[in-house]
Amino acid sequence: MKKLILIALVIANCLPSMAQDSTLIGLSLAYLRDRWYNDAEYLTKSVSDLGGKLLLEYANGDAETQIKQIESLIDRGVKVLIIVASDAEALNNSVDICKNANIKVIAYDRLIKNCDIDYYVSFDAEKVGELQAEYITKLKPKGNYVLIAGPTKDNNAVNFLKGQKKVLKPFVNNNSIKILYENNMNEWDKMESFVETSSVIETGEQIDAVIASNDDLAAGAIMAFEGDDRFTETLITGQDATLEACQNLLSGKQTMTIYKSIKLLAKTTAKLALSLTDGSKIEGINSEIDNGAKKVPSILLEPVVVDKTNLKETVIKDGFHSNQDIYGE
Repeated sequence: MKKLILIALVIANCLPSMAQDSTLIGLSLAYLRDRWYNDAEYLTKSVSDLGGKLLLEYANGDAETQIKQIESLIDRGVKVLIIVASDAEALNNSVDICKNANIKVIAYDRLIKNCDIDYYVSFDAEKVGELQAEYITKLKPKGNYVLIAGPTKDNNAVNFLKGQKKVLKPFVNNNSIKILYENNMNEWDKMESFVETSSVIETGEQIDAVIASNDDLAAGAIMAFEGDDRFTETLITGQDATLEACQNLLSGKQTMTIYKSIKLLAKTTAKLALSLTDGSKIEGINSEIDNGAKKVPSILLEPVVVDKTNLKETVIKDGFHSNQDIYGE
């Protein structure tokens, strides 16, 4: 199904302008890899189910490429543009062009800063960080902690770390927890996390917990600890409930992850986008997020803690992964 949808998107991107189509939605993705395949699939289906059409472009993490692709989507007549920004600060002019063309802009799962976006749909990023830190501090309220955060160009990464440090602050203040290392990676990259974690290991300090802001960063830390008996009890957080992470939960290599229902995120965003095309009532706004230029009307969904005890009640029940994929049965 996934391959068929992506093939259909590629074909759609080759068609002439659909400027007269009042339900044409553009999707500009920073990446088309890992979890973003699922976002592309679910958004395509959700928009189609509501009677719309979706055009996809993806930029392989390059802001300049994304800017050009957004211009292409504008030229092809999209009425609403859903954007996952490769860089939170780099798309201001693109958003201005959309506004001048009377195109509504929805920031999807990553806030676009310092510009006049219309809506933001995501999960509560600060709450994600809080949940990660709360889970780990309940298990290890004392010890040496390592914080491996995502890139600062992703506003979510900033807020994940903010939430983590909010929970950790009283433990640090009373000297129960010592933060050995804290840094933002340049990308959400497994190998970069591996290198950084390895450098901490080389100091010879005991590491009791790693708060990795997502599952790719967690996987890098797991690689660094592999085969070293000093770290068999080290706790590791993650986020995104990737298949690798879920399997690592079962094996004990990873302690927890955060599941954010991409299906729910996609359905919520598609409903908002189609409402904007026909002028129907906007529903679900439950917050305002300051992006530096305005308080953006936002829909923030609830993240869910996942560990080895509730895989079947969460990611499997939701169809995000199958029982066969995780358990091999």
